[in-house]
Order: sequence, then structure tokens, then C-alpha cells
Amino acid sequence: MDRDPQSSDARIARKSKTMKTRRPRRWRPSIVAAGILSGLVLVSPVPAEAFDLNKPARGFEEERMAAESQHAQIVRQFGGEVENTALADYVTGVGNRVVAASEMPDKPFTFTVLDSPIVNAFTVGGGYVYVTRGILASVNSEAELAALLGHEIGHVTARHTARRETRMEQDRAASIGVGLLTGSFTAAVVTNILGKVGQQAYSRDQEADSDVLGVESITKAGYDPYAMSDMLGALEREVALMTAMSSDGVGLPDWLQDHPQTDERRRDTLALAEKTGMAPGTGEVNRDAHLDAIEGVMFGTDPSGGILRDGKFQHPGLAISFDIPPSYQLLNQQGVLIGIRDSKSLFLFSGAQWPRERSLEDFARTAWFGLTEGDEGELDSVETTEINGLDAVITTKKIERLFLKATLVTVAYRVNDRTVLGLTFAVAGKLTQPQFDDFKAIAESFTPLSYADVKDIKPYILRSVEVTDGDTAETLSARMAQKDFKLERFIALNGIDGPLVPGFRVKIIVEE
Repeated sequence: MDRDPQSSDARIARKSKTMKTRRPRRWRPSIVAAGILSGLVLVSPVPAEAFDLNKPARGFEEERMAAESQHAQIVRQFGGEVENTALADYVTGVGNRVVAASEMPDKPFTFTVLDSPIVNAFTVGGGYVYVTRGILASVNSEAELAALLGHEIGHVTARHTARRETRMEQDRAASIGVGLLTGSFTAAVVTNILGKVGQQAYSRDQEADSDVLGVESITKAGYDPYAMSDMLGALEREVALMTAMSSDGVGLPDWLQDHPQTDERRRDTLALAEKTGMAPGTGEVNRDAHLDAIEGVMFGTDPSGGILRDGKFQHPGLAISFDIPPSYQLLNQQGVLIGIRDSKSLFLFSGAQWPRERSLEDFARTAWFGLTEGDEGELDSVETTEINGLDAVITTKKIERLFLKATLVTVAYRVNDRTVLGLTFAVAGKLTQPQFDDFKAIAESFTPLSYADVKDIKPYILRSVEVTDGDTAETLSARMAQKDFKLERFIALNGIDGPLVPGFRVKIIVEE
């Protein structure tokens, strides 16, 4: 019930891509990656006059039916639901408490905790609200969770998702078309893979409305109204940490991509809290309840799907490893690994059940079904080699599709009698020396893992510890499992910027 002694309220107050096609052979991927880029097609935009952009496309019940039909797909896309009934019940309980104090207290809501390290929370309307375990680790109290859910509930009750949907068909064509015309893989490929084409950020006014509704709801539900500002502060710390750790200085949690952040939002939500007439700490904060709920929850990527640690991507199930230069950012979605170097270059990690009677060269051809619409035309070059004890081939192919000219290089590795894995590098336009050097370093680092290596790959989990006399951010951060940015990670995770109070609980990341 007491106000969080490490709260940042006081700081807030002081200081925010046409080719002939052929029917591809049927094959069953073990890592479903080849063909994943097949969505790069131009479609005719729906004319704007077909919609009334200011009205919801359908009523709440229709919206809920549509959301229900998407639910299983969304859950699969984000790695499934967390297998932690107590955590799921905790989030649902907090969510229902806020719903009861919202503008739709009698409408059904469904809260789902996704087993994803991505820092994200979102709604598809109809009362379906999703939060990831990644964002649950970022917020620091039950009240902050209530604020996060309250904001999403606000989008539902104000029908923002329904209004946004009326814009999606026309935006979908524009999003893809712009990517192809500019030859940007980031816009035209990666966006489509992640299912974000047509997704549109909320408007400034919609964000403000949901902030207002969220503060009103959590206050009415008995929570600290200042928690909305605190929650935004927690996500801002994520931005700062991701920026600091990123080689190109770019980092943004998904939640803030879909919910535009402005310099004024924390200040505005603080003002909203002050207008309630409540003093900080008057409402419930329940930090300990939140720390109890997330205790032992996995932090970061699940190693079973492959992880990036110390500059290496390691996959225990496939028993392989390869280096990832710091110039790359990884997207690991349901067995599909994409490494993005910049807007015009990326790699795709793929694999298939591939018996020895099928050649590595044939495997390499399948790697571009998506980008070339199934075309298996002649390869520009084929080189047979051996890399770290593995039989391999290196193939190149130039493609021209619509406005996109690109070079594709696939390195296919035979890892056993049944399986072939491959790295496909794609560059829009001319291949530069720095890009080639990065590709070469990645391809040549591809190495099998021993049994002992695999056993050493353990997940990170969240733990909470109590501050004792003499503890500092430096001493506690030294206990963090990660090898770099220990102090910065600890501060971002806990929002600490001053002396620690004995008895105060903080979050640390440890190996399981």
C-alpha cells in the first residue's frame, strides 16, 4: 500500500522490393524460413472514400468475434502463452479490476500473457488484450501493470482499434509499395514478415484519450494514479538501455512503436494524477505483489529457439553456433531468424529435412522461393567447400523483381544425414565491402556445438532480492548474469537513480 520509495515521481516533476514463376517442390522445413518472404506483392489500395475514417467499422460484439478468430494466430506468432497459471491469473485479476472501473464494466475482456521477450502490450479490440512476459519484467508494481492494462482497455472502450482498422487496407498497399520502390528490405520484407504491414500507430489524440481513460480507471479501481507516469518511465528506461546497447544507437520497444511516445506524455499523465487530488502513495502500488508474480519468470529469449549471447547465436536444438557482428539486430520469430544490418541488407537463417541424395545446391535454390516468387533460374555461381568440418556450398544469384534489384548469397551446410541448414544473405543494390566482410565473418563462423556446449546454454530468469546495508546499484548489478552493461541493465530494470533503501526489493537477472 505504501508508495514505492524508489519511485521516479519526483524526477518527473523536475525533468520523454517481375519474374517468371515455377511451382516450387514440396518440402517440409525444420526452421520454416524459406518462402517466408512471399508476401512481397503490390495490391490495389482500397480507395479512401470507401470508408468513414471517423467511425468504427463494426460494433463491439462483431469486433470481439473478429478478435476471437485471430486469437490463436496471435498466440502462435508470439511463442504461445506462458506456462505459468499463477502469472496468467494475476494479470487477469488486475485487468478485470480495471475493467470494472472502466467505461465498459459489463463487457467481456480476455487477458493473455504471451511467452515473448519482446517488450509489448496491445489490443486487437473486442476486449482482447495481450501483454508479453518481456513487458511484465519492465514494469515495477501492480499499479504500473494496472496502468498499462488501463491504457489498452482505454483503446478498447474508446473504440480506437475499430477506427484504426478502417485505415488498414489502404495503408497495407502503401506500406509494401513504399518498401519496394525504395529498395528497402527493412520496410518491404521485415515489416511484412512480422505482420506489421497495415498496422498503424495510434494518433496523438487517441494516445491522449487512452491515457486519460487509463488514469481514470486505475484511480477508480483504487490504484495509485501516478502509476501511469511511472509505467511510461519504465518503458523510457527500456528505450535508453536499448539505444545504449545498440551499435547504431537505435532501439525501441514494440509497445512504443505502436504507441507513439511524446515528450509530453509523462508530464501530462503526471498532471492527470495530480488533478485527482490524491497525494502520491494514497492509492495502491503493490510492488511486492508484482515482484512475487514475476519471480522465476524467464527473461529474454527462450534458448530452445536459439539465443544471442556474447556475440554468438547459439541453438541448442540444432547444436550449431555462428557469430553475429554488432552491426546486426536480430528478429527471432517462431523459428525464423532474421538478421538486419541496415535498410538494404539482411540475412535469413533457414533449414530443412534434406536427405543426402538431395544436393546442397538444390537446397540453396529453395532459399529464394520467396524473393523470386518460386523462380529456380540459373545460379550465377556455385562453390563447393568445407566450413568448420561441415560440407557446404556457396551460391550467388542476382534477382530483379518489380523495382527491386538485389544480390542473394546462400551458404548451405550439411549438419547430418537428414538436415541442411542455410544462411541466405540479401543485399538490395550493390554489395559493399563492409557488407561482404560481415557476411563472410558470419558464414565462416558457422560451427557445430558439442554436447557440453549445449548443456551450458541455460535460460535467464528473474529473481528479486532484498537490499541490505552496504548494498549499492554497483554491487547488486554485479550479480546480473549478463556479461555486459550490468549496471545499465540493473538501473533500467529497477528505475534506480539514487541510494538504495535497506529492505527494498529489486529485480536481478540470473541463470536458471
